[in-house]
Amino acid sequence: MSWWRTVGGNMIGDVPADLLGRAFKNLAKARDTRGQPKPTLAAILEATAAVIRGNPGEFLSGGSGVEIEKITARLDGEPGSISGDARGTANVEIGATLRDAFGAVAQAYQEQWGRKPSLYELLDTMAFVLRYKPETYLTEAEGLSIKDIVAGDRGT
Repeated sequence: MSWWRTVGGNMIGDVPADLLGRAFKNLAKARDTRGQPKPTLAAILEATAAVIRGNPGEFLSGGSGVEIEKITARLDGEPGSISGDARGTANVEIGATLRDAFGAVAQAYQEQWGRKPSLYELLDTMAFVLRYKPETYLTEAEGLSIKDIVAGDRGT
């Protein structure tokens, strides 16, 4: 199990990445089995925002002070960014899958570091997973190049 610092100084690791990757892959497979397309990046971001907004303390260190309106993936190339609004109607299946995965990620951080991940550690881990072969997890992923995933309208 290795852990490393991102360019932004956040700590991410193999175990959290594997947990999120497995959740995204299982979600894509379940939808495919039912003849449904894989989720869009916007749907993943919307569900992420809704799940975290619903109970940030369950998943994040300092979570009680976290207020999320929007999660944005900043992209290389057009359209520049894709966002998911916490006030939108998140897909129930995606939300449930992410809620379970975020809980497991929080537990992995707790076991390794004695704390839950920060919001940006969780989002950096999501970006790390979704950046590599996004077509494995997402529909409309051809040519998709995710720079990072951030909280807020402009990535601040």
